Amino acid sequence: MSLKTSFGLLALLSLTVSLVPAHLAAQDAPSVADAARRARQQKQASAKPATVITDDTLHPAPATPAAPDSNAAPATPPAPGDVSAAVPPAAPGNASNPETAAQPNAKQADTAAEDADKKAKADALRQQIAEAQQRVNLLQREITLEQENFYRSPDYAHDKEGKEKLSSLQDELQQRQAELSDLKSQLADLGAPETPSGAAPPAQPQP
Repeated sequence: MSLKTSFGLLALLSLTVSLVPAHLAAQDAPSVADAARRARQQKQASAKPATVITDDTLHPAPATPAAPDSNAAPATPPAPGDVSAAVPPAAPGNASNPETAAQPNAKQADTAAEDADKKAKADALRQQIAEAQQRVNLLQREITLEQENFYRSPDYAHDKEGKEKLSSLQDELQQRQAELSDLKSQLADLGAPETPSGAAPPAQPQP
């Protein structure tokens, strides 16, 4: 064998030896990854503690009631004579209903309005009565003077004009007296006196 051939065999042998570990490493790589994965899974499974069944788990103890707070202030009993604590709250009645509570006020307002209207009518009637009474008084005086003048004449029996004047005045007097009587009746229907309380009575007509 020549020297050149020997060198070629050595080179081929060296190449073969260098390729064998690389091939083996490539075959071992998946096995190492699988082994690492299985090791992690086993570690995670071992980290979870196993549940142990005991009497406590089957029959748990009842919850213990909370102890009273020692810092809480005790309830203060009502003082003697304090009736506000002894009186129970008022039951809901008419006062809690706005519509029912407003009824007395509405009635009072209606009554006050009626009284004011009645007083205004009575005052107006009194004024009309006073004016009618004054006209009656004037007519009575005028009739008295005409009668004196009429009968003073010696020939009054033939005084036709004087008789007609007296008759006209008397008719007017009767009409005024009827009006005055009607006004007084209206005032009486209202239940009001002719003279309001505290007022001076009307002056009597002079003869």
